[in-house]
Amino acid sequence: MSEFIQLLGWAGSIALALCGLPLLYASVKDHSVAKNISGGFLGLWLGGELLTLMYAAMLESDRLLPLLFNYSFNIACILGILWIRWRPS
Repeated sequence: MSEFIQLLGWAGSIALALCGLPLLYASVKDHSVAKNISGGFLGLWLGGELLTLMYAAMLESDRLLPLLFNYSFNIACILGILWIRWRPS
């Protein structure tokens, strides 16, 4: 695989992985999750990330490392958001 294609994969995966950070940061800062973020959305986002992570991991290719990074990072962000949303007061 060319280095340019690998660079595209990593750049895209990092950009997508960072998408959850603003919501996680705002949730930590305000100690709450925005009311317009539904539990259904978070659950589907988490489910989709977990299923796609498992799929990519089963393909066993080193070319999938950017995707594995993206899915793992997003799962960590979602779990942080869910913890803030449903933590005991």
